Amino acid sequence: MPRISFATCAAICLLLAACSNKQPSYLYHLVPHSWVYSIKQHNDSIYFSTSEDGLFRFHPDHSETVIRVGRFRTLPFRSMAFRRDGSLLTSSYYAGVYYADKDTLLPLRYAPYPAWSMKLDENDAFWLAGARGVLRERGDTVVRFKDVRDAHDIAFWGDTVAVAHMKGISLYDRETGRPVGDYCTGIVCWTLARFDSVLVAGGSNVCAIISAGGCRLICVPPPGNMVWAIEKDSSGALILGTQKGLFRAGPRADTAECIGCAGQCVKSLLFDKTGKLWVGTFYRGR
Repeated sequence: MPRISFATCAAICLLLAACSNKQPSYLYHLVPHSWVYSIKQHNDSIYFSTSEDGLFRFHPDHSETVIRVGRFRTLPFRSMAFRRDGSLLTSSYYAGVYYADKDTLLPLRYAPYPAWSMKLDENDAFWLAGARGVLRERGDTVVRFKDVRDAHDIAFWGDTVAVAHMKGISLYDRETGRPVGDYCTGIVCWTLARFDSVLVAGGSNVCAIISAGGCRLICVPPPGNMVWAIEKDSSGALILGTQKGLFRAGPRADTAECIGCAGQCVKSLLFDKTGKLWVGTFYRGR
């Protein structure tokens, strides 16, 4: 598979126009909290995790009424996942995996592995990406899948597992762990999203659209910007949560434009079941 180097990406970004100060009109709704790490919808509620306050939920029609799901001291919780039975898991990059029990969060004893990201596979088993690489749940234990330094996120893509890390995107055979290919080599990448047969990765000043036919890069200005979250709207445009605001890239765009929250860190996005876009900001704003 082709490799895309940091130098190539930088050259592309330099050739593209910088983000305009104008913010096109785009309807979105802010999650009613500061320092939001992740957002999920489960049944009729929107859930979100925070850097110090634990997990919360609210009904999308009544965002003024926020209920705490649970917390554990002041631990930050980076990601969440719901099992098929409705049980809620969350991961901390300081202390490992926790589960919601009544109005508190308790540690999952066999998974004390700090993780930036947690994803469930089709067998309802969780996978973790963190400083110790990529790990996976097997029964009541956790085993190492791949030793990837500073793994930030994972996504299941066909027969492979894609891993975002400090030096790009790496793909591995899902059964054997054999390396399959690399993209965005030399670029710090933090997030992955899968939309049908397409894999989308976000990193430093770049969004990469990876398909069976190759890889296309979208520049995400201004310099120093980082893509933290990726969603796709009904028009096929990519909506990006970044270090410097909310951005949008149309289906054929080669650069993203700022559409809101200019200069503010946005780490999480969610289109709910009605198509409403929720944005989680990560700064001391409210």
